[in-house]
Amino acid sequence: MPSFLHPETGRFDATLLADHIAHEPSKLGRDFAGDLYEYRDGVYVRDSTVVTRRCAKALGASYTKNIESQAAAHLLNVDLPEVGLPELPRGYLEHIVLENGVYWWREDRLTPHTEMLGALTKLPITHDAIALPHEFKAWLRVVFGDDEDMLRHVWEVIGYLLMTGNPLQKIILLIGGGGDGKGTFLRLIRAMLSKVNYSSVSLHQLVEDRFASSSLYGKTANISGDLSSKFLTDPQILKEITGGDSISASRKHGQAFEFVPYAVPIFAANEFFRTSDNSYGWRRRWMVIEFPNKVENEKEGAPVFDESILHDDIPGIFNEAMEGLRRLMLRGRFAPPAAAREATTRMHDEADPFLTWLDEDDAVTEGPEQSSPKDDVYRAYTTWCRRNGYTAMASGPLGQRLKQRGVTATRPRIAGGRVHYYQGISVVLTPGRA
Repeated sequence: MPSFLHPETGRFDATLLADHIAHEPSKLGRDFAGDLYEYRDGVYVRDSTVVTRRCAKALGASYTKNIESQAAAHLLNVDLPEVGLPELPRGYLEHIVLENGVYWWREDRLTPHTEMLGALTKLPITHDAIALPHEFKAWLRVVFGDDEDMLRHVWEVIGYLLMTGNPLQKIILLIGGGGDGKGTFLRLIRAMLSKVNYSSVSLHQLVEDRFASSSLYGKTANISGDLSSKFLTDPQILKEITGGDSISASRKHGQAFEFVPYAVPIFAANEFFRTSDNSYGWRRRWMVIEFPNKVENEKEGAPVFDESILHDDIPGIFNEAMEGLRRLMLRGRFAPPAAAREATTRMHDEADPFLTWLDEDDAVTEGPEQSSPKDDVYRAYTTWCRRNGYTAMASGPLGQRLKQRGVTATRPRIAGGRVHYYQGISVVLTPGRA
């Protein structure tokens, strides 16, 4: 047992104990919020009990809570490696820590683990340079058919999800009617990342729970299936967590802290949700991948895939995904195929209550010869929103949206006075609807 007695006074010296527990049996690290981490097999792991454990092991029967408190206080003055990053250089990292080393994806090379990286995330993958994903490739063709452009796109998406960072500011939605492979795809991504490297906060939780964004700290992805189709009132937080800027977050019963989120949000749904946000900043973030084919085993002519065999392909999936990641980052942007672009457009169209109102409300007619008073149009719109559970936009923004569709504002003289009208749209108000 090491001695923690001062060499001159012969008395117990808590500074010696603090220095010991900072380095033995492995280095401790400290993040920018002051939390302690323990280096384990290539990464630093957050551990609120590490000081207690190390003090008890070093002192044995001499351990007391008072001595631990002294050591913890002196540990604040010990220079520890900084772990994690409040923000990422360039918005992403060029390395991925694996079970058997650090993989530098741009250069396609593997180097030994090192404490100097201050890494917080490690994928549970052993790098095998010659591994090939034969079964997974066959499964992808059952899911997406022989659309080579879509297959190329999916490999780039997988590589992007395995990289630390979201420099392209994307949110990914997997859409399909069920029994189409979405669940299998997400389970594979979860297995490749491991539970400690992703959060599972739903889209609506992120918007409605003020503590939810703190779950994204240090995570590579946020993966949530079964997305609710419930109307999303104000999704501003989604733009913030993918914007590359610092946000303020709080843990329950904890202090507020700031960090730059880099977890890539990926959701799965059987149907599209709806939202009030139709801004360019919102629309440009989303990337939809439709799973168009049923892949259940009972489907006639479909191969029977054992999901565990697909998981055995993970080393090969990683290699193919890294090829896709290099291709993507060299291009500097995603290049979705036509099917993905069409699915994304469809999501935005169906997500927009304004467009849904125009399409579904039988009291509304569009056309160059149509006209109605502005107040009547707005009343028809707000009534429809209220009946269908949506939050109506103000009359000014509604006018802007109508203007984008070619509707003009006029002031014809009616009964001796000027009345504000819309030309290009008409509504019919009935007592039951007004």
